[in-house]
Amino acid sequence: MSEELRWKIESTTSKKRSVQAGKEVEELREQLDMSQKEMAILMGARDSVEDTVPQIKEKKHKREQSTAVAVASDWHVEEPVFRDRTNGLNEFNMEIANQRITTFFEKIVYLTDTQRHSTDIDTLVLGLLGDFITGHIHEELAETNELSPTEALMWVLPRIIEGIRFLKSNGGFKKIVLPCCVGNHARTTQKRRVKTLVQSSYELILYHVLQMSIEGCEFHIAKGYHQFVKIYDKTVRCHHGDSIRYAGGVGGITIPVNKKIAQWDKSVPADIDLFGHYHQSIYERKWISNGSLIGYSEFANGIGAEWEPPQQAFFLMKPKRGRTIHAPIFLD
Repeated sequence: MSEELRWKIESTTSKKRSVQAGKEVEELREQLDMSQKEMAILMGARDSVEDTVPQIKEKKHKREQSTAVAVASDWHVEEPVFRDRTNGLNEFNMEIANQRITTFFEKIVYLTDTQRHSTDIDTLVLGLLGDFITGHIHEELAETNELSPTEALMWVLPRIIEGIRFLKSNGGFKKIVLPCCVGNHARTTQKRRVKTLVQSSYELILYHVLQMSIEGCEFHIAKGYHQFVKIYDKTVRCHHGDSIRYAGGVGGITIPVNKKIAQWDKSVPADIDLFGHYHQSIYERKWISNGSLIGYSEFANGIGAEWEPPQQAFFLMKPKRGRTIHAPIFLD
């Protein structure tokens, strides 16, 4: 190949490369220009959004007043539960009952102190809502219970007294209010009474002895099925829960509870219902169902009840908000 021909080839190739490079450079410049325009739009949008978004700053919130509420029910202290008869899910006896009672009162103080970092709590409402003993309302209970009804009453009484005195000494409460309702297990009769429900219950004795033994607390002992208590502007209706009839069903106790409360509200309306009996810890808008101290039992296993750990209810009430913080007291 001659030198002249080679030069022509290289010259032509170089020109083509220059033209191609020029086109690529031009395309890159156009892309850069477009990117800069898009970036300017995005920056403007960001500045516009930042101008409308409130800046979160540390703020000292005004401390509010709250009332602590705890519910004690369904302890069944003298009724044993055998682990091998509950598929290994629970065991209960007098020793375990003693431990769980102690834990209950200790955790009321602990949970209250935990909430005091943000609210002032001077008052405790402690609902005593029945079935602290199991009694002999069924023949099999007379065979298996570790104590007779009167012995069980004498066993649990000093422990409740000690627990309330512990709350007075260590809870930092200026006021302790105790609404008291009888359950269905502590009755002195074989069949449940209606007209003489309270008068035929061992727990009537329990509550009055508590009242005589502890000074500086407000006891409100029900003379009938219900006991009402005011917390700020809210009316709380306390009862054991055995007047709510539940015959099973997929929806659980929710539907019969709501129906019963709606009927009661037609005569004396309440903002919240507190009750036990069903050994189920449920927090609904209009009511709270308390758990139990005895926990899952042979009866619960037999009827196919849902398992839950032994627990009691605890929550706060505020003047404007009503019911707020829920914190179940786990006992095991």
